[in-house]
Amino acid sequence: TISSARDTTVELREKVGEAVGISADRVYVTNIHSHATPRVVQDPNIPGALQFREFVFEKTIAAAKKAVSDMAPAALSLADKQVPGMTFVRHWIMKDGTYAGPNFGDTRKEFVGHATKADETMLLLKLTREGKQDILMVNWQCHAGMTGDIGWFTISPDWVGHLRNNLERDSGMLVAYYNGASGNQTPRSNLKHEQHGLRFFEFGAKVAEYAMKLVPELKPIEGAQLDNRHYMYICKTNNAWDHMYKEAKEVYDLWHSADPVKGGAKPADELAR
Repeated sequence: TISSARDTTVELREKVGEAVGISADRVYVTNIHSHATPRVVQDPNIPGALQFREFVFEKTIAAAKKAVSDMAPAALSLADKQVPGMTFVRHWIMKDGTYAGPNFGDTRKEFVGHATKADETMLLLKLTREGKQDILMVNWQCHAGMTGDIGWFTISPDWVGHLRNNLERDSGMLVAYYNGASGNQTPRSNLKHEQHGLRFFEFGAKVAEYAMKLVPELKPIEGAQLDNRHYMYICKTNNAWDHMYKEAKEVYDLWHSADPVKGGAKPADELAR
């Protein structure tokens, strides 16, 4: 789905946890932000919203039950690599030194560069299961829409589906994709010299190709705990809303205050740019 409202996410975690017999705080919900579906919201004023929400709940709970019934002891292995030039930050520095946000209209001729550097890290986590098919989890920080063959505000083709199909075929593993908080990174740039010009299915295949090259570099994870690092940035743009800037800092503070592993995190106002 493109996104889910907070009340929806909270309720879904509770219902999934109840269905499979675990605590709701052990349930993680993510969206790949595909523009091919609506948001999951509880709003009777949006035609079909309640029915779609119910559909998503039903399918997600059923999938969770099926997954739990298929569990097996597993060993973890991890790999990460930089993939330059495949994703771009869609916030911009203008000629006058100010910033422009993602919905910039006809101002693109005034761009001189990106407002910050893209996260070009590809992360793979492999679960080698006893007596079951292995699972490969792919984290690639990129918006699930906006490839070279579509305009702004159109329904995005499913490059994530092509990523999964290609990688499952070549690796023989089940593949899950998680894009993280990547709405400000897209598969294309509006600076001409940076555009790679790939169409959606080509982009999905290219990301799968890089992931496949990274598979041999997977190394076993020693011990029982992963080092869980959280990074967040926000770029205050010409058309940014002050309340969004404030809310992002509040989320950041909550995130780190609830993370005993992280410890002494810097205050959000130091890290917000």
